[in-house]
Amino acid sequence: MAKFEIKASAATVRDSQPVNLSSLTIPVGFAQQLGANVSAAAKEFDKIKKDQKTIEDENRFYELIGSQSKVIDSALFEASKMTNLDMAEETLNKAYDIDVSGENKKVQSLVNTYINKAKIKNYSVLYKSVMSRAAEKSNLLDTEFLSRNLLDRTSTDPGIRAAGNKDFNDWFDSPVQQTKYSAQTLQKKKDEYEYLKNETITNLGIKSAPLDVLLSEDEIIKEFGPQKGALYLRKAENAFISAANEELLANDKLVDERTFNQITLFTELGNRIIDDNKRPSIDELHDIKDRGDINTAQYNALVDLYINPEKVSDQDFINRINNQIVIAETVNDLDDVQNIFSSSKEFLANTSIKDTSILSKLINDFKEDPKKHDDYKDFYKRLRINLGDLEGAFELFVGSGGITTEDKELTADALSRFNRYVVEDKLSPEDAYLRVISKIGKEKIPDIFSPNLVPLNFDISNMTDAIKKKPDGFFDELNNALAVKFRTGEITRSEFLEDIGRVDLLKDVFEVRRRIGGVEFATAKNEDGGFDFGKLLTEIQKGKK
Repeated sequence: MAKFEIKASAATVRDSQPVNLSSLTIPVGFAQQLGANVSAAAKEFDKIKKDQKTIEDENRFYELIGSQSKVIDSALFEASKMTNLDMAEETLNKAYDIDVSGENKKVQSLVNTYINKAKIKNYSVLYKSVMSRAAEKSNLLDTEFLSRNLLDRTSTDPGIRAAGNKDFNDWFDSPVQQTKYSAQTLQKKKDEYEYLKNETITNLGIKSAPLDVLLSEDEIIKEFGPQKGALYLRKAENAFISAANEELLANDKLVDERTFNQITLFTELGNRIIDDNKRPSIDELHDIKDRGDINTAQYNALVDLYINPEKVSDQDFINRINNQIVIAETVNDLDDVQNIFSSSKEFLANTSIKDTSILSKLINDFKEDPKKHDDYKDFYKRLRINLGDLEGAFELFVGSGGITTEDKELTADALSRFNRYVVEDKLSPEDAYLRVISKIGKEKIPDIFSPNLVPLNFDISNMTDAIKKKPDGFFDELNNALAVKFRTGEITRSEFLEDIGRVDLLKDVFEVRRRIGGVEFATAKNEDGGFDFGKLLTEIQKGKK
């Protein structure tokens, strides 16, 4: 194995030499300058430290004020809505309470300075707002007082009126009002409410006593001037006329109500006598008359009913009333008819209570149902024609209901039954008509060729043969044919409805005639073909010989 040998070093240690410090020596001038810089730096450090402290104090100030400013703004808003200045100040001052006892003097100074400035600014805003609201409230309260006082000063009660006038004068003479308002403003307000008082009294007078206002023409013109005064006088004139008309209407209404009540009671008493149900005595009837609950004519009619319970009405009077019912157009017209026959001495003396009751019920039905009234008119006229009356034309010569006594009796009986069917049996006028014609002479029954029965929009060249071929299906086929015409636009809706109504009545008349005389009679024309006026006049002349 190889060996490594370490030889001893031949080098020797050098002897030490003294150190030369001359290069490290600081010049005197430099040393003096260095001392000055250190002092400046210390001052700069102090300044930096001071500035930093200022920043820290300001930051702390902003921390304190930042949250408090919201409290101050909220308090200012609430206080500004008040009308009491002391309460407003108290509310706002509470918002300035900030605890800075634990803060340094600088922070305290900043906070106090801010608070003082905020107070000066906010108090100015607060005072303006509170004073404005206080003024508004004061004006509102003044207006409310003067308005209430106006009601007292225009009262119909003399005592209230006198007290109101005193309060009015005291208010305007009060030092409080003289402090709030200038003399000019106060006088203007007083004049305005004096004018309002006179206007109110005048308007109230127009409503309650228009004649007194009209009689005070000179005073009205003087107070309100020519134009407005004339306007008030015209209003008073119109009110006077209106009041007079209302009084007349009220009197008419009272009369109408009394008449209606008399008619109702009269009918009730008559039915009680006829039915012998709670039959009143003649003494009771007399007392009822004396109270004005029935008139003298009604009283006499009821007494007559005691004496002559089977009394037969004079048909002439009945026919006259029926004719009036037929020509009546309005409810008022029907009222007039009812008042006449229920209160007329002549009518009540010549008619039975039963007939009067039926006529009264008939009119009451028609007043409630105008359509029923129209139908009644139509079928009543048809019935009279069928009976030979020609809607009363014969009355010009021989009285109502036909040319002979027999004719008159037949007419009276038929028309009476017609009315009873409508009133007592509650039949429609059409059904009542069909029932009546089914019980009169064959020669009086209308035939199916009557102009008011044949459809207007369907040509039936030979209706007799057509019906005979299919008597049970003819009318249905006729209705179907009319429906086709309507669907295709050949006839209008109103034309369709008109003809459907005609076919319905045509079928009913056919059935009446068929029940009486079979299909042959049902499809035959009446031999007389209607009324011959010349023949009528001849018969009349014969009757006079």
